[in-house]
Amino acid sequence: MDIVLIQYKSREQSYSTGKNNIVIVTGEIDIINEKYGIFPIDKNKMIGVKTDPLIQRKYDALDMIDVLLTGGKKTEYIERNYISYRVSKTSDNVYTTIGSVFNGMETIMTGKQDYRTINVYNNWNHYYNATEGKGKLLIYK
Repeated sequence: MDIVLIQYKSREQSYSTGKNNIVIVTGEIDIINEKYGIFPIDKNKMIGVKTDPLIQRKYDALDMIDVLLTGGKKTEYIERNYISYRVSKTSDNVYTTIGSVFNGMETIMTGKQDYRTINVYNNWNHYYNATEGKGKLLIYK
C-alpha cells in the first residue's frame, strides 16, 4: 500500500469565447509520498483509494465577494490517500484506453484547461528541505 498526502489549491475562472465558454484552472497541487509499497511488476492496476479528508478551507467574506465579482471558483483542501494495487488484466487496459479517449473528448468539448503546477516530493525530508522547514503541510507528518 502506498500513502500519499495531497494538497489542492486552485481557482477556476470561466471566460466567454462567443457562443462557448472556456474554463481556466490555475493554482498548485503538492504531493508528498509518505510510504511506498514494494510490488511485483505485474501489480500495476490501482484497485483502491481510500481518501481521508484532513481539511477543507472555509471561505470568508472577501472570498465570496471575489466569487461574485469575477465568477471564479476557489478550491483548497488537503487529503491523505491510501492506494492499493492488483495484477492488471487485459480488460483493464481496454477500459483505461476508452476512459482516456472520453476524458480527452470532455476536455475538448467543455474547454476546460488545467494549468496547475504539480509539485511532487519523494518524502517528508524532501518537502522539509524544499520549503526550508516552513511548509504548511508539516503539521500532517
